[in-house]
Amino acid sequence: MFSENLWQWVGVALVVWLAWDLYQGSTWIHRAVFRRQEPVLYWVLMAVWAMIAVMLLFNTG
Repeated sequence: MFSENLWQWVGVALVVWLAWDLYQGSTWIHRAVFRRQEPVLYWVLMAVWAMIAVMLLFNTG
């Protein structure tokens, strides 16, 4: 039970991180990725982070 709740909190943290990255215009994978310099990679990473966050938030086990 604690483990399931923990993963939902990780999902919340990812949503916060995603919101910050959208505001800031950059994200991090193994290096910084800037929206202006690499828009396709940036938006792909945003989509991946969002999908992971949604899966963690709504995982019913």
